[in-house]
Amino acid sequence: MAEIKRFQGSPVFNKPIGIVRPSDAGVRAAQTLSKAGDAMFKASYEQEVIKQKQLGQDTGTQMNIEIRDENQNLVIQPIPSGLSPVAARAAQGIVDRRYVEQLNVDMKNRAAYLRTQHKNDPDGFDESYTTYINETVKTAGKYGQQAQQIGLAYAGQNVAALTAEKLEFEDQIDFKNGYSSIRQEIEDIAAYVSSPDEVGMNTAGMLEQRFDDLIKKDGMIDQFVAKHGDRLGVTQATELRHIARSAYYGGQIKSLAARLESFAAVQSPFNQESIVTQHLRYVQDALRKGSVETLPDGVKANLAQLGFDDKFLQQKGMARVRDTLASQVAVIEGNREEIFNANRNARELARIGRKIDEDIMLSGSEAQTFLSNAGMTDAYSLAQNLPQILSNPQDPKFQPFYKILMGRGELPQSARDLLGDQGTVQDVIANNPDMLPILQNFYRQATTVNRGGYQQHSPRGLNADATVFWNTMEAYTNSVRTMDVAAFFAKKTELDDLPEKQRNQRISRQMKDGNYTDLDDFILKVTGVDPNDTDQISFLSSYADELVLIHGHVKAGKILKRTSKDVFVDETVMFGNFPTRFSPAIAFNGDGELNVFADAVVDQLRRMPNYSIDLYDFGKNVFLAADPREGSVLPSYTLVNQDGVPFMVNGEPLIVNSNPVLAFRQAQTQKNRETLLREADEAFRNRLRFEDAVTEARIDESSDMDKLAAEARGYR
Repeated sequence: MAEIKRFQGSPVFNKPIGIVRPSDAGVRAAQTLSKAGDAMFKASYEQEVIKQKQLGQDTGTQMNIEIRDENQNLVIQPIPSGLSPVAARAAQGIVDRRYVEQLNVDMKNRAAYLRTQHKNDPDGFDESYTTYINETVKTAGKYGQQAQQIGLAYAGQNVAALTAEKLEFEDQIDFKNGYSSIRQEIEDIAAYVSSPDEVGMNTAGMLEQRFDDLIKKDGMIDQFVAKHGDRLGVTQATELRHIARSAYYGGQIKSLAARLESFAAVQSPFNQESIVTQHLRYVQDALRKGSVETLPDGVKANLAQLGFDDKFLQQKGMARVRDTLASQVAVIEGNREEIFNANRNARELARIGRKIDEDIMLSGSEAQTFLSNAGMTDAYSLAQNLPQILSNPQDPKFQPFYKILMGRGELPQSARDLLGDQGTVQDVIANNPDMLPILQNFYRQATTVNRGGYQQHSPRGLNADATVFWNTMEAYTNSVRTMDVAAFFAKKTELDDLPEKQRNQRISRQMKDGNYTDLDDFILKVTGVDPNDTDQISFLSSYADELVLIHGHVKAGKILKRTSKDVFVDETVMFGNFPTRFSPAIAFNGDGELNVFADAVVDQLRRMPNYSIDLYDFGKNVFLAADPREGSVLPSYTLVNQDGVPFMVNGEPLIVNSNPVLAFRQAQTQKNRETLLREADEAFRNRLRFEDAVTEARIDESSDMDKLAAEARGYR
């Protein structure tokens, strides 16, 4: 059964009796409710504040503050009016910060721009930027104070930097000016020393004093180095002194060379160049050795008269610059030689020009010298100018070259290469096919001479291969062409590489088509050569096979016939009954050359013990037997009688070669020697003052000084 609990009263305590307070439970309950409501309100309010702040921040961030007036000043934009106070304040803070940041950018950029406009001018910058700051403060409204603070910061920074740059710039200017002063002083002293005129400040004594003031202790160089030591290394004073000494003593060397010129002119005008060159080389030797003791006594005495001796070589500081001075002398010597050669070449061209004007035959080398001076140094450059030369023979501009090419002497080398080298001919024609008739015309005109109303072929230094080649080309151009010139050359090259068996087969077919038994039969029939003329038959045979292969028997026959007439001529003074390709009339076709050759023949005949003009008649009982080994350009002959028996003296045959004619040609070239010597002497005398200008162009001591400046610290 359930237990029945008894009600138990409160225990009795013995305590004092106090005031009995009524219960406050209800009040506390009401307070609790009130606090809960307040907390909920606060939480709701704070959330709204946060929301409004975020709204304000978003608004401030999204506002366009890059609005500018016509002067590009920022236009301050108001906060939108619809915002709550909380949002407005948040937005304004963002906008204020953005405006101040943009002001900072504007003022920084303006400072940078004005700095470029006032380089090395801090005062000008300060004035301009201060004006800008004041204008900005006026337009910045409530941001004026910030604008002023920002501007003053940039103003201070840039003024300080510009002031430092100005000082650096002014120091650089001072450095340059000081350096230029030293440079100019060195150059002036060197120039005056090289040609002293003993006037005013330009005396030996005054120049020595100026030089001493430059290099002495605490002189110009030391003062400059002390002032600009931060820009110059510790060795620069020594280097500058070295440069000064090189210039000063170098000027003395120039003066020596000029006086040596005059000295040599007095001693031997016609040997002046050799004397000067010799003494300059001895000067170089003495400079490198530091003494004149090893020089020949005569040279030593001559140089002593000009002030070049051991005393000169032992001047203070000379030891360090002797090699430099020796190099300068070498340059002077080289310049002298260069100018001498130029003058000599000019005189040579003038001499050749006079021979051309007077229609005097030129040697091949003379002709080439004249062409080379005009830029026609080789076959290709001649080919470029050939059309104008051939088409304008009377034009003063081209007439000298026309006379050279169409003269009687040996062709210049460039012309021989152009006409005689088949590879070159192919190149020229391949580049310009129109050149083929021009070259053909050139060959015919250049190798044809008029003799007593008839024309005669003159090779003018070209070999027989060239004759065959151009006869081949003439036959090609005069025939019905089955191929263009390029194909013709290609075929020629192809046939040259053809195996011998195939070559023989093709030749045989051509001979059969022409009713010839063989090549010898072909040659005899188409040329009419005497079957006993073995020399001509052998010569023509060396070309016949190739001509037949390329052109066929008809055209080849025409080429061989023309070649036979051009190369082989009848000559009464030659031994034998057949035409010859060694006629002296062809080899020696210049003015007076045949007479010189005939005299040489007589000189040989006079060696005969029983010589008499009645016993020996050139062309009747005295004949020439050519030595084929010497060729036809500079032939050699044995003197024989009508039976071909050589004339003998002391067991040796009488031989006449080309040497007398070559000596005659040389004499003709040198016949104006006295005139040339006078011209040379005059030219030498006009060159007495050339050394200064030339040497200054080659030896510029200032280059060392420029290098010194380039290496100086803080100056580039």
